[in-house]
Amino acid sequence: MNELLQPEGQEPLAEIISEPLPGFKFEAFNNPLMTRGSSGWAVPAALRNSLPNPHSPEFFTKSSIQQEAFLDSLMKNYGGTFSKETRDDVLRADRSLEIEHTTYAEVHTGTDTVGTWRWFQANSLSAKGSQRKDLPFVRLNRTQNVGDLAVTKKLEHFMDRGTRVVEIGNFSVASENPRIRERTTQIIEMAWLRMASDYDVYICHVLSPAHERLYRKYGFEIAEAYDVPGKKTQDAILWVRGWQFKAALRKHLRIETQNEHHLSAEDGLLLPSELRSQK
Repeated sequence: MNELLQPEGQEPLAEIISEPLPGFKFEAFNNPLMTRGSSGWAVPAALRNSLPNPHSPEFFTKSSIQQEAFLDSLMKNYGGTFSKETRDDVLRADRSLEIEHTTYAEVHTGTDTVGTWRWFQANSLSAKGSQRKDLPFVRLNRTQNVGDLAVTKKLEHFMDRGTRVVEIGNFSVASENPRIRERTTQIIEMAWLRMASDYDVYICHVLSPAHERLYRKYGFEIAEAYDVPGKKTQDAILWVRGWQFKAALRKHLRIETQNEHHLSAEDGLLLPSELRSQK
């Protein structure tokens, strides 16, 4: 990992992954923020003067990832990829996300945010069962007058059965330096590999064929494609099981592991489309 963060002769990068501060009163703030937990704090020595040390007094103030600032960076990185109407819809949906269910992450140079991503865990598991929240794509579709999708019911069934469902989004990489773009992408992919669980279901909402191609290399497949009013191309919800997601990431990153287990339908870890393919 250090070879990506601070290779010899190249500009250093920092990886920041947010965590909610335990007991934090989120509703007391108009501008929600996430604390950058030290477990997700990888800052090379060359950048420690510009990014607070997790053990310093200023860590819990200057090191917060504010939701609005994060979304501003996201939209700056996307540039003119989407129409203003679509960007506004995305921002409206993202601002409604419950902070305690959300993980934000950024990759930094000394002066700029060059990469972003977000995970939203729709259901928290407890002794009382699965308490679920609307997924980001459900909120966005509601603002765009898209009807109910069949995949939403399937995901809710997974959650009610005790399976965690995580939506990956806000993935952007932007720099004029191609090597920084490449390293930033790999840093994000390595973070996903570290954090993914074999037993969770991961989904993403793609708004273009290019985004679909991007996520397919991570093992995702189409769960449902659908029309959006006023849009020429279809949107799609893609999904993958955690163990398949991790295997695809390892293959993509050329990381070899020993004793990699091979799951099957008997493990209860296949999506409906995979079960159909085995008949």
